Amino acid sequence: MKNILIFAPCTDRKRRKPAPNLSARDLPEGDVGTLARFWAKCVSDQSDRVAARDLYCGRAFKEVMDAAESLNASLKVISAGLGIIDKDQEIPSYSATVAPKSPDSILKRILYGEASSSAWWHALLNELPDATGFRAELDASEASLVLIALTEKYAEMIHSDLEGLDAEEIARFRVFGAGIAKHLPEKLVPAVMPYDGRFDGPQSPRPGTMSDFGPRALRHYADLLRSGQVSGEDLEVDRSALERHMAGWLPRETPVRAKLSDDEVINFIHVSWEETGGRSQATLRLLRDHGLACEQKRFRLLFHKARTQRHRQEATLL
Repeated sequence: MKNILIFAPCTDRKRRKPAPNLSARDLPEGDVGTLARFWAKCVSDQSDRVAARDLYCGRAFKEVMDAAESLNASLKVISAGLGIIDKDQEIPSYSATVAPKSPDSILKRILYGEASSSAWWHALLNELPDATGFRAELDASEASLVLIALTEKYAEMIHSDLEGLDAEEIARFRVFGAGIAKHLPEKLVPAVMPYDGRFDGPQSPRPGTMSDFGPRALRHYADLLRSGQVSGEDLEVDRSALERHMAGWLPRETPVRAKLSDDEVINFIHVSWEETGGRSQATLRLLRDHGLACEQKRFRLLFHKARTQRHRQEATLL
């Protein structure tokens, strides 16, 4: 078996609550350098640690763990809070990301100077003792094949590391992610494996959500590699083999649903309250079964608002 190295983003799903002072939302505001120094001290001061493989959870992490185990590959996690970490490395539980909508987005705490994910990444590696970056891990591994799952934000975070790859290194790379090509250095685009909407269609062996698309695709490639259906020897040969493998696969049908205003969603929640037993997920399923649309995060907020309204109305009647 080849010497294989796998990189994958960390996940906000963890088996332990964040350690004290290790939630980005609690950090002081400031410039990126000051923030990185403060964060690095909080990480260094934390003695309660657990192996990364036992901390992260959820489908995305399970897919890359299973892929690593099936290929006897090294697995490195790209963490916005800790740098590049090995799956067996002892780390504290934390909550930090570069996803801008998260309450624990590091970028929300950077109020002065450059507030980009790449600026944070370099400041973090500079301040955090013993932290290793992408380039150092790649050089140390001597891997003949590198599989990397990426999301848009994590590709932006390590963009300069990816920009530094040469042609010989790129030939060893296989990149996985939904629409990830447009977020990569142009020279790395040929290494993106041709997984697209078909991978969530009826013929796909590993359908799922967009949030775990990259890890699912990486796991599928690992299965094909292990069974000899792709060789991992030549980039273009692998791309062609995957295209042949997925030939005839159909994309998932996306139902066309009518969009509702906030008031209309809240009214639906009230009208359906008895039928669904006041359960959020059941009500969202019912709404969609009626051919109506509401994004899940938005629905949760509106459901909370509707529930608060009902509680206030009940208190008034007492």
